[in-house]
Amino acid sequence: MNANRSEMDLEGTKLRSQLTAFQSELETIRLKVQKLTDENESLRHELRRSAEEKLSGVHPNTISNFNNDSKFEIQKRQIELLYLWMCLYSCLAFRHKR
Repeated sequence: MNANRSEMDLEGTKLRSQLTAFQSELETIRLKVQKLTDENESLRHELRRSAEEKLSGVHPNTISNFNNDSKFEIQKRQIELLYLWMCLYSCLAFRHKR
């Protein structure tokens, strides 16, 4: 009976050791997931902010006058591209009529 008890104690010790190792591994995984979640949230925030900057043409943390020149340059370039597109479209439409 003592041998049986001894084996059960040994088995219990092994199981407790395995459980502790599993809990430790689980905690490590939880910390990694939390770190990735935080990084993901940070990247989402950065992406959202970047998109807002591009849509508005003005960096939210700077004075709007500082970026006016670049904003006008972008608008000028957009107008030039629109004009070129219209010319190309007109040429193609004229060619198609012949």
